Amino acid sequence: MQPVIVGVADIKNRSLAVEDAKEPATLISAETAQILRDHIDSLSVVQTWTWPYQNLPGLLSQWLGVNPKHQTCTEHGGNQPAKLLDEAALRITRGEATVAVITGGEALASLASCVKHGKMPPPGWSSPAQNVTDVFSPTNRELRKDIAGLHSVGSPIHVYPLYENGFRAHREQSLQENHDESAALYGYFSKVASRNPYAWNYGVEAETTTSIGTISKKNRMVCSPYPLLMNAFNTVNLSAACIVTTTELARRLQIPEDKWIYPLGGAGSKERENFWERPNFFQSTAISKALDTCLSVSQLTSKEIDLYDFYSCFPIVPKLACHHLGISIREPQKPITLLGGLTSFGGAGNNYSMHAITEMTRRLRQGSSRNGLILANGGVLSYQHAICMSSSPPKEGTPYPDSEVLGRGELDPIPPVDFEAEGPAKIETYTVEFKRDGTPLRAYIVGRLTDTNHRFLANEGDKSTLLRLASSHEEPIGKLGTVIADPSGLARPQLLRTLRPRAYRLGSRSLYGRATEFLQNHDPDLSESQRMVRQEIAKICSDFPDNYWAKVDETHQFPTELYEALASQGWLGICLPQRYGGSELGISEAAVMMQTIAESGGGMTGASSIHMNIFGLEPVAKFGTDEQKERWLTPLIAGRHRACFGVTEPNTGLDTLQLQATARRSGTGYVLSGQKIWISTAQRADKILILVRTTPRDRVKKPSQGLSLFYTDLQVPQVQITEIPKMGRAAVDTNSLFFDDWHVPEVDRVGQEDEGFRMILHGMNAERILIGAEALGLGFAALRRAALYANERQVFGRPIGQNQGIQHPLADSWMKLEAARMMIYQAARLYDQGYTDGEYANAGKYLAAEAAFEACERAILAHGGMGYAKEYHVERYLREVFIPRIAPVSREMILNYVGERVLGLPRSY
Repeated sequence: MQPVIVGVADIKNRSLAVEDAKEPATLISAETAQILRDHIDSLSVVQTWTWPYQNLPGLLSQWLGVNPKHQTCTEHGGNQPAKLLDEAALRITRGEATVAVITGGEALASLASCVKHGKMPPPGWSSPAQNVTDVFSPTNRELRKDIAGLHSVGSPIHVYPLYENGFRAHREQSLQENHDESAALYGYFSKVASRNPYAWNYGVEAETTTSIGTISKKNRMVCSPYPLLMNAFNTVNLSAACIVTTTELARRLQIPEDKWIYPLGGAGSKERENFWERPNFFQSTAISKALDTCLSVSQLTSKEIDLYDFYSCFPIVPKLACHHLGISIREPQKPITLLGGLTSFGGAGNNYSMHAITEMTRRLRQGSSRNGLILANGGVLSYQHAICMSSSPPKEGTPYPDSEVLGRGELDPIPPVDFEAEGPAKIETYTVEFKRDGTPLRAYIVGRLTDTNHRFLANEGDKSTLLRLASSHEEPIGKLGTVIADPSGLARPQLLRTLRPRAYRLGSRSLYGRATEFLQNHDPDLSESQRMVRQEIAKICSDFPDNYWAKVDETHQFPTELYEALASQGWLGICLPQRYGGSELGISEAAVMMQTIAESGGGMTGASSIHMNIFGLEPVAKFGTDEQKERWLTPLIAGRHRACFGVTEPNTGLDTLQLQATARRSGTGYVLSGQKIWISTAQRADKILILVRTTPRDRVKKPSQGLSLFYTDLQVPQVQITEIPKMGRAAVDTNSLFFDDWHVPEVDRVGQEDEGFRMILHGMNAERILIGAEALGLGFAALRRAALYANERQVFGRPIGQNQGIQHPLADSWMKLEAARMMIYQAARLYDQGYTDGEYANAGKYLAAEAAFEACERAILAHGGMGYAKEYHVERYLREVFIPRIAPVSREMILNYVGERVLGLPRSY
């Protein structure tokens, strides 16, 4: 007997109203074709998550008015639909059945609505085998009392990420490359689902690579590296059915042969039940065996397959299938999904691949494709079943194969697992679970003891380890640490802590960690508040890898995401009063903040995006009225307003007392006219703190008088803003301003008229300290990248860092940067204590800028030719490091200041 698929159907109940809540059995029973009902002698149903029926096949048979001799309901598992089709085809081949129905369905969306509205059990639903009070989820199942349960790990949201991270490290991808790959894959899947009328998201605008890859409140991180839009969405009302019969009966019933689709063969395989007892976490032997055996028994090769549908509860499943078959993950030449994945099509519980069978049938009937393959996955990459289907019959005389015999094989060997482990260890794979607020909850680590190579499970041993594992840029796999038993409880879970950099492998350019991997949180001279700031800012910056900064630099896009992340946590007001939303910390803490942003890889781009917020409104905080502070500081700190600073003019440069822009009295305010230049962020700023002349120089007693300070709206027609193309920091705009007849109300003047210069002096020392701190960060970032490269790059059989010609200049740069850092933080402490002279602020800025410039230059030279490539980022650092050498005051003017004010030498200009 030759089995053939003659009928398929899908049902979708999109209504979430309680009165429209149809149970799974109702959805399933609506699908069976009347013409074949009298011949049904086999009914197989996929186990439902929604409702615990006492006898689902018997109930369906009763509703359909049939009494098949073969009735079965499967165990749980997403592999079951393909397994059922395989078994039904074999049953028909053996003459054990004439018409076999395989079906399944879920109504989790309706059940959730009934739970929400207190309508339990749902009106009109069949009596359950056990009491139901909530909606089933595989994540909410109670963990087993074993080594995994001891460490709170084992749910699908945990195990699939363990494989994704292991697969990434095995292929030597960076975390960002892997994340981009997953986002692109699921962006493609989402487009497919948006065009499938049976998909839960049909007609909804498809998610994009960008929206899937961007972490946000709506797309929070669940377990790294998967945000919400890379997790299965199971709350749907979907069912599907497939009818298989013999070619003889199909002809007798006059079913057109162009509707016949032939199952050619299937194969199943499984991994060891316990995930920690599997050979590795970068491949699935079960997927490979199921695919290979299925193709073999179907007498096909992968080249002959026109259509694929790979199960996709998480990106790792289709990735492993593609990788095994040699299909490009990012640019597959053949469809690898017909449905669009469990996120976008809808999870449908165990029944997802039943919809793949029905859709494959429709697509093959169209005639443009001949052969298709479906891979159905169950458990936590535990069970696999693949099946091939075709619009063409198998070779003459070829019976449907019994893959149960052909698919058997020995399981791969595994490493010994230690339930109690202590000592030096390294990470084999890991994932971090996140809370709903986006902060890390717990790390789940699979590791190996370095002395025995035995495997163990562990959680993080301290907060520092958790934060490093939660980083979106630092590769933990292969890193060394120490595993200990938890001293606090009888269960004694293992804890891993004290991560150290791994030994880098030859030629792996993608392994270079970002500079935040080397942030020196252990600086002994930092105060507790400084240390807290450094750790918290480093945590925020860990979401912005070097690739992000390279991209915004190349596209000239303002780093809005960093700005908003800092604003949302209140960091824009670090030095401003608490009553307006600030933290009221000192310049000492602000310097740590700016250094950390720059050192994380953001460089001057990241620092400049918020630079004005940190020091710029110090004159307002000190000299403004209470009304002005409330009106201006509150929205600035909250991130609703952005500000820029306007002092420098084209014809005066550093000679601020010669400013020519004017403000003349007019009615209830002033009319401003003139020019400003080198005004950062003016394209985006809502406000400007601007210094202009209100009294001509020949009418004042002192040159420092006659200048007034205003804080006012910038985006007005009377102000022409022109961006200046420049060498570096392209993401943060720099501009020239021309303004005429610009009316500014008197209430926008800060302090007394003609006393503006004295007010801005209050912020000048702070600015120089912060610019110096930013330079330090940039210098340390370049130095760390140089050290990484020199440690890995091998020439003449040894790391180039072993050569003193490389090692000594880098060591020299560290000493100079560290010395400059001490000067910067000394200047910051003095500033916070009320010291107003400028020698320490100026000297710190000078030393930091010079040391950073030398470190950036040496970083490029250490990289050799690769230093000139954008891929390694150090060329960007060098372009940006000119900023602190030039601004806000030149090296020469600082030397003049020290020579005259400190050494008592004659004025030289």
